[in-house]
Amino acid sequence: ATKTFRLEALRDGVIHAVVASWEVWSDRERTHVITTHPEDTRDMPWGFARDMQWGQGLQLVEDFDSASKSDRHAAPAPFVVKAGEALLLTVRFSVPCRQTFQF
Repeated sequence: ATKTFRLEALRDGVIHAVVASWEVWSDRERTHVITTHPEDTRDMPWGFARDMQWGQGLQLVEDFDSASKSDRHAAPAPFVVKAGEALLLTVRFSVPCRQTFQF
């Protein structure tokens, strides 16, 4: 299973990695939440323990077009973007449980 997200580069630079976080709510009213969003766990007394147990997903990235044209022993090429550039992020989920994913 796959899902594609449309993103826009906020500034010129190199994208080194993609970080994924998640949240789960206890009910439709969103009474209680478990979250791994860095902005939600930062500076919380339980934040480090939650991040270590549940954590975020991290995938290093490289320039796919450059990699597909290079020798397989070549070093990865940086993924360089320009501000305002449209980006497509495709996530591949394991089937059937979707617990494992790849960007």
